[in-house]
Amino acid sequence: MGLTLWTFDESMVVRDKNGDASLIVPKEYDRIECAAIDPIRDCLVSVYAPSVIDVEPFTFENCVKLESVVLGQEIETIPESAFANCKNLEEIDFSGYCITIGNAAFANCEKLESFNFDNVVFVGDSGFLSSGLKGTIGHNSIEYFGAHAFQNTGVEHVVIDENATFVGVGAFSDNDHLESVLIDPASVLEIQPEAFANCKKLKNVSYDKHNPNIFIAYDAFDDESVYEDNDNENEDEDDDERVL
Repeated sequence: MGLTLWTFDESMVVRDKNGDASLIVPKEYDRIECAAIDPIRDCLVSVYAPSVIDVEPFTFENCVKLESVVLGQEIETIPESAFANCKNLEEIDFSGYCITIGNAAFANCEKLESFNFDNVVFVGDSGFLSSGLKGTIGHNSIEYFGAHAFQNTGVEHVVIDENATFVGVGAFSDNDHLESVLIDPASVLEIQPEAFANCKKLKNVSYDKHNPNIFIAYDAFDDESVYEDNDNENEDEDDDERVL
């Protein structure tokens, strides 16, 4: 068991000529408490903590200058609001071991365009709300997409695949860049109301209409045609594909 950084330690801080701070945590520490960050919250620009595998909820919340973070490879959870409102955070490195993203963990991280979801199973409510995420979400290990988890992001494609069991209220709503959703679960999947509401560019939603284990709320999508059966044998599209 390593040490916990309970309180602020100036010896771990390197400051530049502008007073901005870089936190360098020695390898014997494996946990950071929120109070240890308070004195540099307004000027912290980077964190190098390659042995830290546990951070307290709200630890880096409102570090508005924070740009980059390196954490221990075996960190399993990014807790509630750990990096919320870090508007300049562009990079977080933990080698993809993380399993759980807590509620609002990266909410309002406007410059965070990518994240390693390889081993992530659970994304809590508002986990990446109004973040800068782009590209494709899903097609990996994610089982649980919390309410508003990816609302108002730059995500372009969503794959709800064999591992998924739950997509919460408004999980992907208000995404102006979202173009396609593929729903292909292996077990029971519930998609709650307004999960994909107000996604103006969403034109393609594909799922197996005959799968009895897919439960989609009547207002999960804006366009009601996604719920309609289409048995026209002359259609070029596959019988199970929905095109909005």
